[in-house]
Amino acid sequence: SDCDCSNRGLISVPQHLPTSITSLKLEDNAITSLSSSDLSRYKCLKGLYMNRNQISIVQPGAFSDL
Repeated sequence: SDCDCSNRGLISVPQHLPTSITSLKLEDNAITSLSSSDLSRYKCLKGLYMNRNQISIVQPGAFSDL
């Protein structure tokens, strides 16, 4: 399933979404970093869209659970 959280003023990856999502749209938010645990609960994720954020830090392992 798809989850569109674009343009919501988010500063981090939401953790309350269904774990079965396959596509996560986080475009046009204010996310500045990705930690190793931010995406770990979304193991079915195939598409991640984060255009137009303020990402300056991606920690090692941020995508390792995908």
